[in-house]
Amino acid sequence: MESDVPSSAPQTDRSTTLSDAASSGPIDPEQAVELTIALCDLTARAHQKGLAYGGLSPHLVKIDSSLKLRVEVSPGDGPLGNIDENNRDYVAPELLAGRDRSSASDVYSVARILYRLLTGKAPTGGRPPAASSIVHSPLVLDTLIKKATASELEERITCVTEFAKNLRQTAKIQPTISGPEAPVTRIPRAPSGPSPITTVRPSRSIDIPW
Repeated sequence: MESDVPSSAPQTDRSTTLSDAASSGPIDPEQAVELTIALCDLTARAHQKGLAYGGLSPHLVKIDSSLKLRVEVSPGDGPLGNIDENNRDYVAPELLAGRDRSSASDVYSVARILYRLLTGKAPTGGRPPAASSIVHSPLVLDTLIKKATASELEERITCVTEFAKNLRQTAKIQPTISGPEAPVTRIPRAPSGPSPITTVRPSRSIDIPW
């Protein structure tokens, strides 16, 4: 039976932010890693053009029902302008000091977003408690997050592709894999937002109850 709804009818935006997706508690570590790898792949596209986001945060990354991620701000160069207080916990210290945004500053933000997905809590302060001390996440992820959020650039992982590679190796995940056994048990909201800047889909299938 054909639907009575005309094909031209507007589609409901069923996307939510990563912040909302993690608002009810931690996400399965394997799935959190997959989402972070997808975010690394998305961010790398800007870096290939010599640009960086600088102010990435889970509030600015949306995930839709087809599991595509999109960043709600455009990448650029130079220092950040006004820094939203909702994003401050994810902004690299060198940007808070007024320096130019870079791939290294995006690595810092992406790693702090991973922390939020793993724990369900914002990574407040320069040295938040290890994720594994809050939830039963792999200890090795603590090490990677620490390396990716080092305050000194010479001690930090400075490339998102390297961070993604390390995550794949750590979780023993290949770039192409079918899907996790456990679903993401988050109840998303569907806020309206600006048109997507760019999108990327995690390589594994993740079930989110819409």
